[in-house]
Amino acid sequence: MFSKRGSLHLLAIRLDLRNTSLLLGKIPFNLFPLSNEFNLLVYNMISTKDFEDRLSTISEIFDAHSISRDDVLELLLAMTVNKKYGVTPSRTHLKLVELFCRSSGLIQDVIHRFRHVPLRETLNSIVLQSEYLSISAMDFSNIMKDLKDTGYATLPVRLDKSTCKEILDYAQFQEYSCMARCDSQDIRYTASNFNDIQPYTLSASMEESCILRSILITKIINDPVILSLVSFYLRSNVSMRAVSFWHSFESADHQPRGELAQLFHYDLDEFRWLKLFIFLTDVTYKNGPHVFISGFSRPGYKASSLLSRGYARISDDDMEHYHPRSSWQYLTCPAGTLTLADTRCWHKGTALQSGVRSVLQPEYAPTTFSKNLI
Repeated sequence: MFSKRGSLHLLAIRLDLRNTSLLLGKIPFNLFPLSNEFNLLVYNMISTKDFEDRLSTISEIFDAHSISRDDVLELLLAMTVNKKYGVTPSRTHLKLVELFCRSSGLIQDVIHRFRHVPLRETLNSIVLQSEYLSISAMDFSNIMKDLKDTGYATLPVRLDKSTCKEILDYAQFQEYSCMARCDSQDIRYTASNFNDIQPYTLSASMEESCILRSILITKIINDPVILSLVSFYLRSNVSMRAVSFWHSFESADHQPRGELAQLFHYDLDEFRWLKLFIFLTDVTYKNGPHVFISGFSRPGYKASSLLSRGYARISDDDMEHYHPRSSWQYLTCPAGTLTLADTRCWHKGTALQSGVRSVLQPEYAPTTFSKNLI
């Protein structure tokens, strides 16, 4: 429910969100016209004939992208299996990737809209204050606008230095899965704690079970302000789908590596999701800033010639042919910065030139679809 402060600003939210087309009866997020037709089917059906006409329109949309009814039924069946058993057939995940590339993300958006909850429900569940975060109604609205326009939104508040230090202190004594580069060979090993991480290591990742043993981290991940923002953006009831924690280190050759997500790519973790980057150390241009290309999380905006490569990594030189480097956005920021990201867009990490970068990254979604593959 709204806090007292939230109640005072409810009208401001409603008025401001009206300008970003998020109110019921309008087309959320200004999706391209094919998706608009589906939205009308969901929200504006007033008669049996209206239903039949719009169902015909959806069929035409699917035909335009060679999406069969069997494709849709397979996804819906897999969603049922995931809801009941918590697993997803591997073949269905591969099908999801194929359909994403074929439809430029339309199919995922169409399926996700079946999971929308009434807008009034998400409005009534907005939280603006918590133990760690406090934002205004206008902040909330601006975050929604940034996510809509660019796919990314940095919150106007940060975790304080003492909180970041407490998380990093906890991380000192946890086990890590590490990747190192030595004598032109990639080496993978396990470090029992941070101090056991060897020279030439490029990345050290903490196991999810270790991350979630921290009461502090668990509280931050489940912060009601964060959950409120994500739920409103996705128009769904969400929870943490997964969480990652990793340290990145300088490489001797300073070259990007695809296996460390340092080449351009898009994520395809579920039908819809949001990730939260919690930067626990200062991020500069030298210690591996995250890079994204603004506005390409929406369906229909990616070049078909890039999508035809499938779920592939794209080099900087290749990407520059489609999007000039001047359009690439670099996330440099002080420790404690919180950035929400719709990582369907083109994005990547960068190879560190010096220093260390430490990141905690929870991911939120309505389900765990595609997490546990069988």
